[in-house]
Amino acid sequence: MRFFGDAKKPTEKLLKEKLAKKKGLKVIISYLANFEKSLSRKEGEAVIEKRNFRSGVHQIIGAHEISEAVLVALMEIVKAIDEYTGKASG
Repeated sequence: MRFFGDAKKPTEKLLKEKLAKKKGLKVIISYLANFEKSLSRKEGEAVIEKRNFRSGVHQIIGAHEISEAVLVALMEIVKAIDEYTGKASG
């Protein structure tokens, strides 16, 4: 899930810019994923399923809260993807 690591810094930068203009933010991060499911062993027989994963709502009052809010939101999405694909431990 390298995408999430790559997306963290630009997301934090955008939130800092938005927060500078407001007194606080409520943030939900969403991620649209494409899953390919094979129908059989034959080539070309697959279905692409799109699924949107969303974090919970995170309230940010100060700039010092941005990094943790983004990290927690991304972890929530990763957990939801793991649960959906059956990779969750526990």
